[in-house]
Amino acid sequence: MSEQGRATLLGLAVGTAREAGELILRLRDEGVEVAGTKSSEIDIVTRGQERGEFSRTIDPRLAVAAFFGTASSIVSGAVFREGEVSPQEIHRQFLQLTFQGLAPAGSTGRRK
Repeated sequence: MSEQGRATLLGLAVGTAREAGELILRLRDEGVEVAGTKSSEIDIVTRGQERGEFSRTIDPRLAVAAFFGTASSIVSGAVFREGEVSPQEIHRQFLQLTFQGLAPAGSTGRRK
């Protein structure tokens, strides 16, 4: 991925981080301690599971490791070749994968 592509993807990640920051502030307002450590990210996922916002069938440690591992691989250029996919499309797909998984829309993810 070119430097410009990485910069664009980083800009999109910053926008996502800004949204995450707003979530962190909201959680702090609710009395959840968020200190920016790996433990805090796990706490955020755990809290989301308790509130029904995230699946309870995934261990929060795995969710956090998968999120940051995937993000790192994308930003490093290990996933896409330069010009193959736009940074905006990578951003869209990454967020879809993170928050909706691989199952088609409306699917329970279970085979019949």
